[in-house]
Amino acid sequence: MIVFDLDSRRINRWLSAFAMLCRILALTYALVLTRFHPHPVIEARQEIIMTVWWAMAAYTAILIAVLFARDAILRAPIFLLLDTLICSAILIPTDGGYRNVFALHSAIPVLTTAFSIPASPTLWRRGLLLIFVGGVGTFGFALSLWLNGYTFASVIEQRAVDEVILRTSTYPVLALVLGFIALLMVLWQRSLERMNALQADAGIEAERRRIAMDIHDSVLSRLTALSRRVEFAELLATEEPEAMRDELNHVAAMASDIHADIRWTVRALRDDPTQMRLFPVVRSIVERFERNTNLPVEVRLPEQEPALPFDTLRHLGYIVEEALVNVWKHANCQAAWVAIETQSEQIEVIIGDDGEGFDPAAVAAWPEGSKGWGLENIRERAQQVGGRCQIESAPGQGTRVLIQIPLQAEPGDAGRNPSVWEDVWRLFGF
Repeated sequence: MIVFDLDSRRINRWLSAFAMLCRILALTYALVLTRFHPHPVIEARQEIIMTVWWAMAAYTAILIAVLFARDAILRAPIFLLLDTLICSAILIPTDGGYRNVFALHSAIPVLTTAFSIPASPTLWRRGLLLIFVGGVGTFGFALSLWLNGYTFASVIEQRAVDEVILRTSTYPVLALVLGFIALLMVLWQRSLERMNALQADAGIEAERRRIAMDIHDSVLSRLTALSRRVEFAELLATEEPEAMRDELNHVAAMASDIHADIRWTVRALRDDPTQMRLFPVVRSIVERFERNTNLPVEVRLPEQEPALPFDTLRHLGYIVEEALVNVWKHANCQAAWVAIETQSEQIEVIIGDDGEGFDPAAVAAWPEGSKGWGLENIRERAQQVGGRCQIESAPGQGTRVLIQIPLQAEPGDAGRNPSVWEDVWRLFGF
């Protein structure tokens, strides 16, 4: 399941930074026109233009400091209105008509307001503010033309109708286009949030089903079998006391296995199963075993940890626990060890001890019901995950339980976490 984790606060900050970059570029454009490519109209007012330019440069420097300190201020309605009035007002003293060097700079508040829409809790209010800012920019530019002698007659006489209309309509057209882009960004963000919510709900539902299946298949079925064996032991109490004791041993073994099932189910509820790893699980089992038995257990792990499905990890945890319990019950040893070895296509888990050992062939020849459940449970759990169990032991030479489980290759790299950019590429189909 892919979750698109796009922080809206970070996106808004980057939009404010982009608007600030556009403001800097607009000031740079005004400086280049004034210094290196002056029109006669601009050259006549170069002194006042440079004075205003330096004032706006200082104003921009203050805004950059605000961007790094508290960027949310740059998206506040009061600031947007004040910024619009300032950028429109400087058009009047700098003159130049439709060639005003600050014409591009005066459109920056429209850009800033449009990019603040995704951060607004009420879109319609911010949309009205964008329309108002675009209207103020249009009015400010038209007013600067009129105050500097650009009447309808003079504009027609100078054959500058196209230029004036084009420059004046820049503000409402820019507000419309940028507003539409901002609306698309808002819809995109909300669709991502909705998709993540649906994926989270689907994951929760799948986890509930898995837990219910685990409880039904392992705990409830074993409890049912346990109750039947208790009833059978009650029947044997009066007729065959010796057989009753064997049956009670089976009941105790089943109860221990059910306890392990419940512990793993609770752990899956408490922790994220997808974040559980083999090495921490093995270390936790060994530490608990050493704490309860005072028997030292050496843990040997490879440098690279294999990524295993949760079901395989759960069964391996059962196997290590069961094998260590058998060591404590039967080995009469001084030390034990748990070793993990990874190969190209399989993982090997070895649980060994330096105890008394036994003859596996002789144990296999025992009558059914007298072998105990420990080794049988280990074999069954190894088979359930496609592996196999091998017992190596001899009297006086300790015991070695070898579990071999194939490593299932998953699509892609199972240990790799895709970055946010990879999620974005997938979203757009790349």
